[in-house]
Order: sequence, then structure tokens, then C-alpha cells
Amino acid sequence: MNAYLARKDALNRGYHIGLMLGTDGFLAEGSIESVFLVKNGDAYHPPLGRVLSSITRMSILQAAPSVGIPTLERAVQPQELFTADEIFVSHTGIRILPVARFEDRTLNAPGPVTAKTYGPNEANLQFLGRPFQRLVLPHVNGVIPVYGS
Repeated sequence: MNAYLARKDALNRGYHIGLMLGTDGFLAEGSIESVFLVKNGDAYHPPLGRVLSSITRMSILQAAPSVGIPTLERAVQPQELFTADEIFVSHTGIRILPVARFEDRTLNAPGPVTAKTYGPNEANLQFLGRPFQRLVLPHVNGVIPVYGS
């Protein structure tokens, strides 16, 4: 139900993805997506227990080191989204998709780390040059709203 409400809230406000926070205020996941942040070449992701396990998420975490991308599963503060060098989301249907815009920030999409995670064939088959344009955290029950344009 939470995922449905986050997606509905995002779509009603003109966004593509709604991000959810855990009850402790840390980033959890999108309404149907895993969320990865990239900072200084490292990919960060909320750990299991804060997010549901998924094959796509697990595949990224296992494959990233083989192409030189360090990964770290840890609690992620929502504020880190504002300083991330790159953001990408994943789930089985889209595999990996870069985020072009978060809030009023335009992000490099795909950035170099994101591009390495899916390789040239994956880029052609799944990304197709169309990153999500808008991303937002839900505005529900006192959660700090994050707005994009």
C-alpha cells in the first residue's frame, strides 16, 4: 500500500518516481524501484532491512566491483540526494535507469558510473536515451517534501 501511495502522490504532482523513507527517516526505496546514489565514484544503496531484496539490485551490487565501481550498502540520509553526483534507479522492468533531474538540479544522466553499470548493450536495450526527468520524495504524514521542476 505504501508503494502505491508513493507512486500515486508522485504522479499526481507531476513526477515519475516517488521515493520512500523508512520510519527512521533514512532513504528506503522508490515506489517500485531500488535507488542508488553515486558520490565520488562510489555507489551507495540502502541495505537490506530498509529495502526489499530484488534480483536486479543484487545483480548490480555483484557486478559493479567487476567494472571498478565500489559499492556500499548503508543508511542514506535524504539530504544526500541533493549532493549526489549521479542517481539511478533499478527494477526488473527497467533494469537500470539514470535520473536526469532531482529537485532543481540537473544530473549527468547517464553519468560515468551509471553507464558502467549497464554497459553498451544494456544502454541500448533498456535506457534508450530517456532518463526519468523528475524525481520526488512523497509528501505524506510529516515527511519533508522534495520538489522538482
